[in-house]
Amino acid sequence: MAISVLEPQEALKRWGPAWQHLVRDCADDLSGLDASSSTAWFSALLASRAQAREGRVLVLHEGDRLQGLMPAFCHRRHPLGEQLQWTTELYGGRNGLVLANAQLPLAMALLRSLDKAWPRWVSLQCTVSKATPLSHLLIQAAHGLGLKVQREHVPPAPYVHLLDSGEQFRQGVSRSLLRNLRQSVRTAETKGRLNWREYTRAEQADELLALMLEVERNSWKHEAGSSVSKHPEQQAFYQALLLPAMALDQLYALVLFLDDTPISYQLGVLGDNVYSCLKISMHQGFGELRPSHLLKLELFDRLRTKGIRTVDLMGVVEPHKLVWAPSTPQYERERLTLYRDSLAGKLLFHGRKLRDRLAAGNSMPTSAAAGSA
Repeated sequence: MAISVLEPQEALKRWGPAWQHLVRDCADDLSGLDASSSTAWFSALLASRAQAREGRVLVLHEGDRLQGLMPAFCHRRHPLGEQLQWTTELYGGRNGLVLANAQLPLAMALLRSLDKAWPRWVSLQCTVSKATPLSHLLIQAAHGLGLKVQREHVPPAPYVHLLDSGEQFRQGVSRSLLRNLRQSVRTAETKGRLNWREYTRAEQADELLALMLEVERNSWKHEAGSSVSKHPEQQAFYQALLLPAMALDQLYALVLFLDDTPISYQLGVLGDNVYSCLKISMHQGFGELRPSHLLKLELFDRLRTKGIRTVDLMGVVEPHKLVWAPSTPQYERERLTLYRDSLAGKLLFHGRKLRDRLAAGNSMPTSAAAGSA
């Protein structure tokens, strides 16, 4: 077994197909890796984020057989050493170690190779799905190498199972929502014709991006400053993602039109019978039609015909994501920081623990003692 430390583009060129083969999800409970661990996602990060281009990919291989890999970069140069992050910390989803098999020796070999890639590394930060086989393996490997592990809670995200049919699925959807959507269709019919268009092919990439930006510029997010159209870095990422993801049949977008005016879109990625919702937005001038919910219901029906069993709604839990099922399951993630088994690593670890304790003490309400008297 050998370790190679490669430049990002070199890693994609040499190991791209094998890398993609190792990214596997689990539609039952979303305990696997979503498409943000894929080669298309990584190439989009390289195109849009300078820090990603400055990183390295640790590749574990046995001859021409890929056994695992870990893309990372130096996030900060601390006086005690280099603080590293997985590249997916720049923008990611349900991530973990990319391994041929969930075996402890493979995980330990990848972590051990940090010494080779960054001789002065002192910590490594990553966000992983919590309480999954891959996260347990990572923590076990860290402990096996004497690394200190700090764990931080990340807000959970909801997901829905599409069930066997649209009729069965709708039985669990909020009655009031379905009633409102029927009214929305009737209202839309007085204004024009509702129609949906799918975008999955590489030759549609430019048109899709233009439609996304048109909707974004007319959304409340644009006025609030949070839309893709307001953030060149986000726009560059999605522009770079569309072509490679479409080439791998990983991207599926649905746009809702009223006549020829785009009023809502949903962009997402596919993998192992799972659809991960990346971006959704609507034209605020058509808010009375509830275009995002109309789009979502149609999206679910179309995804079901493509064999998708589970939709990862991603992001934090919000009321509008909880209307699709009587009990919306959630998955949890956590941010792990691994500290090197060295004097510098131990100093940084204990310094962080002390700082967190002091911050927790300062956040206590000043009236607590008086209230308990």
